[in-house]
Amino acid sequence: MANCATTARRRPSSRPSDMHTPAHPLARTRGFTLVEVMVGLVLAMLTTVIVSQVLIRAEGQKRAATSGSDAQVNGTLALFALQREVQNAGYGLAVNPSALGCTVNYRYKGAGASAATSASFTLAPVVITQGASGAPDTVRVLRSDSPGAAVPAILTAAHAQTAGVFIVKSSFGMTSGDLVTAVPSTWGSGAPCTLFQVATDSSFSLTDTNVPHAAATTGWNTESAVFPSGGYASGTTLVNLGRMVNRTYSVADNNLVYTELSGTSGAESGANANGTSPARVVFAQIVNLQALYGLDNDGNGVVDQYTDTTPSDFMTWSRVLNVRVVLVARSSNREKEAVTTAEPEWNLGQNETLVLTTANPKTNPGSPTLEGKCKNGATADRCYALRVNFATPSTDTEWQHYRYRVFDTVIPLRNVLWNS
Repeated sequence: MANCATTARRRPSSRPSDMHTPAHPLARTRGFTLVEVMVGLVLAMLTTVIVSQVLIRAEGQKRAATSGSDAQVNGTLALFALQREVQNAGYGLAVNPSALGCTVNYRYKGAGASAATSASFTLAPVVITQGASGAPDTVRVLRSDSPGAAVPAILTAAHAQTAGVFIVKSSFGMTSGDLVTAVPSTWGSGAPCTLFQVATDSSFSLTDTNVPHAAATTGWNTESAVFPSGGYASGTTLVNLGRMVNRTYSVADNNLVYTELSGTSGAESGANANGTSPARVVFAQIVNLQALYGLDNDGNGVVDQYTDTTPSDFMTWSRVLNVRVVLVARSSNREKEAVTTAEPEWNLGQNETLVLTTANPKTNPGSPTLEGKCKNGATADRCYALRVNFATPSTDTEWQHYRYRVFDTVIPLRNVLWNS
């Protein structure tokens, strides 16, 4: 019995640690399970997608801000350049305001041309040519670039069509090479104005009372037939334009460009036969240009009507006090998504009477007076639809992938105002 008790006491007892000892001690060092790996991959993919979306959105906002800045800069500078030109328009014409609106005939023969080309322009500070069906307008500005004052010269003797010199009271301010316009006392369809260049030769020289226009093989004075068949009577006025600036601004290939007639030194580099230079880009990404005349119909010095109809006589031209211009600039960056859903519009306000022709679409083309109502403004505001979709067919939505900015201003014709 004692031995049995001793043996029982020596039997090892069961310990809790022995019961929980793993069968495979290296099981904890064998790596992740398949489930854990799959969960990690899903989390990594979700994180990548979220980070990518954040970066894409940030980059898109950056591109939008950059492209919007491009449109802002181009539109602002383009409008400033055009404003400077229009503000200076009319310099040299104020000496004879009754000449406003006269049709000026000229002939120009460029170097290498077989014959002179006949053309004409209106003697006015600014002439707006309306684009068809909302297409961009063209704005032509005319001024003298002479450093000195332009003094009109009055004819004291008749000038025949084939004569080579004008006899005047005084030729003060005129120099060889100046461009001069002959304006009859009463101009019209049968009595046009004529542009010629002051030029001397062995037969005629520039004196206090003589203004010669010697014939040349190229340039402005190639043919005497440019003058009216009846010539010019005594009392005709010679308006000295000096170094004439005659520029036409327009939109071509989404750029604001200008062309101009040749200067007094002859054809410019690349000029065509009639003296007009090739188009020069002023600023890029300008897709539309619209302009209106501001008229003072009651003579109180305040514009009370805007119209797109070009004046046809002196009285109407004398009432043009300013020009209202709008430019539409486009961002240079094409967005992947459509970011513009509707074409922009030009809010002209409520106070002025707006008289427009049917040549241009309006926001509300069914209005009897063609005074379109704004889509996003007060009902009394008048708006002008600005076309930016010039694609063919018109259902093309490519234009919607660009951002647009509208810039407008009112430009007073200061030389006309000072003269009045």
